Amino acid sequence: MENNSGIKKEYGKISVDKVEAHQFKAGVDQAQIRQIVTKIYPGSSVGNNKSDSLFGIDEFELEGGKEYTSTRVTWIDVPKGTAQAKVESMLANLPDACIYQEVSDSPILTDNQESALESGLTTLDVFEKAQLVRDEKGNEILDDAGNLIYTAKFFSKTAREDVDHRSPAKDSAISLSALAADEDDMS
Repeated sequence: MENNSGIKKEYGKISVDKVEAHQFKAGVDQAQIRQIVTKIYPGSSVGNNKSDSLFGIDEFELEGGKEYTSTRVTWIDVPKGTAQAKVESMLANLPDACIYQEVSDSPILTDNQESALESGLTTLDVFEKAQLVRDEKGNEILDDAGNLIYTAKFFSKTAREDVDHRSPAKDSAISLSALAADEDDMS
């Protein structure tokens, strides 16, 4: 996948680390799956978030950029007694499957997690601690607006872009209505 800025994302094959009894669901097993994702940033950009480039990034002779590799891990439910080889075989038949990531300035909850909260089976701080982004020393990482960052990974059978739910940073630019008023004064 490539976006307008020329950043390419390459998804490796999904592998299965193990299949074991589900921690919270009786009669269900879970498979721990893993995928390596590489983001390739160009040395320069030829478009931006507001304006498209007329030409594709490959048509420019740009210096090489940087590559960043991350390993994504998540768990999926599988029927009780499912062999690891069966999960691997099923994943092999899904060439576009991926582990995508959601990022937010608050914990990211599935419908099952929301139900567990509502029924009192767990507390929000359990999900906060599990999803909070930390550096290698265990320090919390803040975004540009000073907010905590939470991330969760999910399995999709089809290619899917990562999702960023974070609130946009407050922009100090003038409002659109003020800009429109200025344009009226110019005519």
